[in-house]
Amino acid sequence: MTRADVAVELQYFLWMVAVVFVAAIIFGVVTSGARRNSLALVLATAFTAVGILATIRPSQVDGQTGLGIPIMWIPFFLVSWLGLTIGAKIAPKNSA
Repeated sequence: MTRADVAVELQYFLWMVAVVFVAAIIFGVVTSGARRNSLALVLATAFTAVGILATIRPSQVDGQTGLGIPIMWIPFFLVSWLGLTIGAKIAPKNSA
């Protein structure tokens, strides 16, 4: 893998992290704070699955897919949880 390939892959990953963060903020505004942790788990797992499935090529079975899952899932979980927390804080409070 050349330096250009690494730079492109890093750029794709950073864009995916940004999409997860924005989606998490939107979900944080819409949902209640009590379900924040479970929703962060679902978001991180869903985006990791999409990311892993998008990068797997049947002709390139090299055994590194298993390593890619935690490398993608952990940042996605942290960014999801942070986005949900921020979204819950900026959500309008219902005064009953």
